[in-house]
Amino acid sequence: MAKPTIPATIVRTLRELRDRTVPLFDAPERMLAARYRKGGWTARQVLVHISDIETVFLDRMRRLLAQDKALLMAMDPDGWADRLAYAKRDLGVAQSQFVAARSSIIELIEMHRGEAARFAVHSEQGKLTFADVVTKVEWHHRHHLEQAEAALA
Repeated sequence: MAKPTIPATIVRTLRELRDRTVPLFDAPERMLAARYRKGGWTARQVLVHISDIETVFLDRMRRLLAQDKALLMAMDPDGWADRLAYAKRDLGVAQSQFVAARSSIIELIEMHRGEAARFAVHSEQGKLTFADVVTKVEWHHRHHLEQAEAALA
């Protein structure tokens, strides 16, 4: 099995994705109410989701790095969207939360790049390395940013 690695370009990519996302929080309300597909979340809900899940990834990275064989809990995105009122959340707060969490994630990656193989145990996915979590941050953000951009187009 290949040794886990963190892509050399990941920090640049995470900054680029952040920079594409931040202005979207300031879109007009009528545009934020648009959905990326029939039955899908609104642009507002997607942006709040990006922000909230960024904090989940930050927590997972901290636990993984600070605790031996940490347990990382799964979460229910639709439950969060409903019970945490994504449709009504303050986008200024969500934007600030996202920027702060992304900055912390980048800092952790830069400080701990050599610990790519360090791992934790996810409640549903099993063993996850630091490299796995870093890769998931990028994938998750790109996936939902495409949805937000489609809704706002």
